[in-house]
Amino acid sequence: MWMMVYSNKLYTALVKVFNTTIKSYMTKACIFAYGIPAVVVTFNLGLTLLYFDKQQLNEDVCVKDDPQYLPSTTYHAENMCWLQGYSLYFGFLFIIGLAFLNNLGIVILVLRKVIFKRQKIQSTAAKGNKLTQLFMACSLSFTLGLTWIFGFLMLISTDPTYNQVLNWLFALFNSFQGIFIFYITCVKREDMFIFWWNPMRSRFEGFRKRFEDAVGIEPASFSPRTMATNSTGVSATKSNFSSTST
Repeated sequence: MWMMVYSNKLYTALVKVFNTTIKSYMTKACIFAYGIPAVVVTFNLGLTLLYFDKQQLNEDVCVKDDPQYLPSTTYHAENMCWLQGYSLYFGFLFIIGLAFLNNLGIVILVLRKVIFKRQKIQSTAAKGNKLTQLFMACSLSFTLGLTWIFGFLMLISTDPTYNQVLNWLFALFNSFQGIFIFYITCVKREDMFIFWWNPMRSRFEGFRKRFEDAVGIEPASFSPRTMATNSTGVSATKSNFSSTST
């Protein structure tokens, strides 16, 4: 759900630019991102346990008096800790599918707005510009969860080799999602980069200073004023040498 919130933010910022800001946007985003999954899980769990499992229990009336009998459930699978049946299809895959289609549409609109319309203005596109556009397309695909397509493709076949290959692809591509999110939001943005990099740099400088004091190394100064003084001294030496030579 947070990927849908992020895609909506991209749409309003790049495609359909709104002049007015949404009041209490983060509060509404939290209600949407946490509220909808909570409602879906509650409805799915309640319907499965209170209706479908009760029907299954009534059908097993012949064996439910056995002390070793454990009632089966249609909520999760018996061989793994995961959903199954209607709980999987409508309680998880259907919601993820809607989010996937929404984000896919946003990616297409954003790329059409940012890349293709820009190419109409520029007669020739530089190689670096093409690489930037390719990186933008890849980063949008990863951050908006389009790599979940491998998870849906696993439902097409029950072949073990086919599912194993898609499992590896799903795990590999989705592992890059967090890396791209960190790069776009924490590294590429200058304000966020300064926010987390400066404290880390100050801690490193403090650690290096304590280490140099403990070892007895005289710390080198690299301040702009020192660099300017050094460069002035070098320039003066060069000028004196040239005047002496002449």
